[in-house]
Amino acid sequence: MLWYTGSNIQITWETIIEKCAYHHSQGGRFYVGCDSHIHANKCSYVEAICLHGANGQQGGAYFYRRENSILQKKVM
Repeated sequence: MLWYTGSNIQITWETIIEKCAYHHSQGGRFYVGCDSHIHANKCSYVEAICLHGANGQQGGAYFYRRENSILQKKVM
C-alpha cells in the first residue's frame, strides 16, 4: 500500500502513525474518509486521513492512497 502526502510525496504508514500521534498530543482532530469513481471499465478508490486543528497549526495536512482496478463484465 503506497501512501502520499498532499504534495504527492510518498510516505510510509509508520511515518503517518508517528505524525498522527504527535498531532493528537497537540490537541488536533482527525478526519478519515474514502470515495470511489467508476469510469468506463475502471474503478478508482481513494482513502484519506486529514489532520486539522492542532495547537499552533496553520491549515492542515492530509495523506491519501489510491487504488485502481479493472471492472469485470457481469454475465447473466
